[in-house]
Amino acid sequence: MRKALSLFLVFNIILGAALASVVPIMGWSSRDKLFDEKEIKTTYKSEQFKSLLQNILIEKDTEIVTIFVEPRLRSDEISKIFDSYSTNSNGGSFKDLKKFFEDAKSTTFIPLAESYGHFVSSVLSKLSIEKSNIYIAKDESSLFKVAYANIVSLDSLPKSILSNKIVDILVVVLPDNQDYSQHNSIIKKVQSFIGDNDYVSFFTSESGSAVDMALSFPVENNIESLQAGSGSAPTPTPTTTPTPTPSNSGYFNYFTGPIIETYFVVSILLAILFSGICCLADLQVPDRYESPKQKIL
Repeated sequence: MRKALSLFLVFNIILGAALASVVPIMGWSSRDKLFDEKEIKTTYKSEQFKSLLQNILIEKDTEIVTIFVEPRLRSDEISKIFDSYSTNSNGGSFKDLKKFFEDAKSTTFIPLAESYGHFVSSVLSKLSIEKSNIYIAKDESSLFKVAYANIVSLDSLPKSILSNKIVDILVVVLPDNQDYSQHNSIIKKVQSFIGDNDYVSFFTSESGSAVDMALSFPVENNIESLQAGSGSAPTPTPTTTPTPTPSNSGYFNYFTGPIIETYFVVSILLAILFSGICCLADLQVPDRYESPKQKIL
């Protein structure tokens, strides 16, 4: 029984770590029918997100792709931030993001994307950007890094990226302070900068948790070293993965609830139950009517 309890606790730790590496992706666009699915409920791989971005760059029907990146955000936290369970919720701390999402011509929601510590930076490092450019707006303290990217200021974004007839990628790394109202204001500012231009925007996270980020190795550093050694930029590769759906509803349930917290509460209760069973199994209560055993000399 004790062995079973130990295995159960180890299983909880492993599964908890796996859940902590899952991040959400929200996508919205000014283009009709850009996404094939309104919500992707299966586990989403980084290669799928890469293929989605690659297809958008290849089609060249969009003026700019914007990716808003939270440094750390687990999938189960998003419903709390958006205040999804309150009556007549307006989006909580992300009220403007919610409005942009629901007013867009096409949207997709991917609640279970595997991050492994460096989700967005590793995906961008693997892209075949050809003539496109990657611009990154971030704080000086941010460690977010992508090879061949241009660092820009959020207060003076280059207007040329909206009129150069090239699908550029603008990555906005949000401050690592969990001040989501401030992050919402930044998203609103950038969306206002985009204006009426054709766009595709994403909101996601670089990592599910600080532990997830610390235990992972940034892929972009390896990619940068390989590219520097070869002396050439990456070449485009064809992709066949379908791009993710128009959203026609006015309300969007951003997630099903705090999975990790609920899971650990149930796990603790089950661990207590199993511990009690183990203790009862180890107890040896003598029969009061049993005669004392005589020692044999």
